Amino acid sequence: MDNTTASHGVTDHGDVLARMLDNVPLEGFERSFKMSKGSLLGERYLLGIRKSDIAPEVLSDICERIGMPPGQHAALRENLPRASTVHFGFERDDVSGTYKVYLEFAVTCDGPARKPGDTVLLHLAYKWDVGDPRVATVARYLYHPDLSARQLKLRQAALCPDAAGGTALDATQRIIDMALRRTNAPLMYLEVSEEDNPRRSYDINLHDAGLRIEDIEVPLAQLQQLYAIPGAEFDPLFNQIRGRRLGHLSGGVNRHGRDFVTLYYDAEPP
Repeated sequence: MDNTTASHGVTDHGDVLARMLDNVPLEGFERSFKMSKGSLLGERYLLGIRKSDIAPEVLSDICERIGMPPGQHAALRENLPRASTVHFGFERDDVSGTYKVYLEFAVTCDGPARKPGDTVLLHLAYKWDVGDPRVATVARYLYHPDLSARQLKLRQAALCPDAAGGTALDATQRIIDMALRRTNAPLMYLEVSEEDNPRRSYDINLHDAGLRIEDIEVPLAQLQQLYAIPGAEFDPLFNQIRGRRLGHLSGGVNRHGRDFVTLYYDAEPP
């Protein structure tokens, strides 16, 4: 994510959270848009803060003020000592919205106890509905650090609902191939699951490739067509962010069993 400070441009609940973080130095700030059948969700963001830059009591106060369920709050406090970074997120959906608080355990990725092929728990994410915090879940993001490019694409394909060769798989693998051609560094690949729902998805970090949204216009057009998103909705968003740096690609099946693709990009222009 890009280094910046919290800015606005989000509304209602998302703006409330962003204002709480106005005076906290950010490690990064990304926005994203999620596509699924007949749906384009563009009011989504993720703010990263080094744990050392936010006092535990300030973190706890923010979590309470945005309605974090007590059980999740207790779990966050228990796991916080092992974390290196805290991420706050918000997503407005068609009905309500979701708050998200992630703990990142980046310091464990190169631990001496890890064997080749072992996965690493990189993130624990606590998520809840802004209107009804009883609707909540915990997501686990497992990092697979030893994958070749071929292995990465095979695992990603297995999590695409149309793995037999549908458009979403073709379009997302085009994006992956473009990223692989732009960098010699391995792409960071994570797999995601959530408690008590069918969520199964992947997340691929594409920052090192230096792609911009406009570079992936053709596969994005494929996805727009697949998900039946009207140009009147998609085109203004694309034109607004076409010059932003691409950050992450994620997709798979969401907690409601619907397939989706999400693109993360730098919140601020380069």
